Amino acid sequence: MTNNYGVHKQWRLFTGSYNTASEEAIEVLLFDDEQGTIERLGGGGGIEQPSFLTADSKGRILFAVSEVDDGEVSSFKVAADGRGLELISKQPTGGAAPCHLLLDESERWLLLVNYSGGTIVAYPVQEDGAIGPAVQTIRHEGESVNKDRQEGPHPHSIFLEPHSGHWFVPDLGTDHIYVYQLNKEDGQLGLLSKTAAQPGSGPRHAAFHPDGTVVYIINELNSSVSVYAYDPATGALHHLQTIDTLPVATSQESYCADIHVDGDGRFLYASNRGHDSITVFAIGEQGKLSLSGHAPGGGRTPRNFALLPGGRHLLVANQDSDNIVAMRIGEDGIPVPNGNVYQTVRPVCIYPVAVVE
Repeated sequence: MTNNYGVHKQWRLFTGSYNTASEEAIEVLLFDDEQGTIERLGGGGGIEQPSFLTADSKGRILFAVSEVDDGEVSSFKVAADGRGLELISKQPTGGAAPCHLLLDESERWLLLVNYSGGTIVAYPVQEDGAIGPAVQTIRHEGESVNKDRQEGPHPHSIFLEPHSGHWFVPDLGTDHIYVYQLNKEDGQLGLLSKTAAQPGSGPRHAAFHPDGTVVYIINELNSSVSVYAYDPATGALHHLQTIDTLPVATSQESYCADIHVDGDGRFLYASNRGHDSITVFAIGEQGKLSLSGHAPGGGRTPRNFALLPGGRHLLVANQDSDNIVAMRIGEDGIPVPNGNVYQTVRPVCIYPVAVVE
């Protein structure tokens, strides 16, 4: 869900990682928007490979997947000062490698995807943040042309389009984008549309134009972004454009990961693992993209990044160089490292929540 608007002086950053349960694999950091600095507040352990996180709108309850063969999802109470996490509940995900999750706008339902399990799972959330047993599991079917990576369904994320209230699930394994509608009374998802992507592209994550009529899908396997016109009444998608994220001359092996659109709808950002960069696109008429440039990510394997509302800063989690790099965004939309780097173990997710004074 979209949980922050406008410019804030400070952000609490919840960071997930591929660290072990014996360590504080989840950290809580503080980012100062004026100074561009990152400092550690605290963290929590007891969870294996908490690769992706989400939180309620006030940042009081944190949810995390455990991306292992016997997948789990956990909820934590965040200390008032942000310096600790207290485990509230755990539930099995019923599948392997859960890799993405999100709360609905009512904060009564938690939705996640199991990458290797090929499923979407819905859970009720109690007022105290406890996760109840799953109320629905949907399994995708199919495969695609890349026999090493697309031998079966691999839903890679689940995102809420805020205008329509529809849920987007890019499936890397089947090369399709699924659009669902959530019944907020019983937590059941109903399929609205299913759109075929380019064979072998591997849809991974989604981002949305602020006007609610254009959807952007980042394709992991062929390093591209696809642009779709979106009908919020029906959930239908119409392909407008696919554009490469890598420089034309590069032959380097690279795989896309994350994607974000700024709040003004001027720029789109995409991360490249291997090329280790952030690609910047200008957004033009009909939401179509044109290349603005490539910015070094400040480390190896920029798996996830956070584009802070207000458009001033971008924070990059570099998995294989064990750091989070703070970057300031110029008027041209290009992010440049501001000199602040936070060292941490295998970071793969940054989830920001505004600190309200």
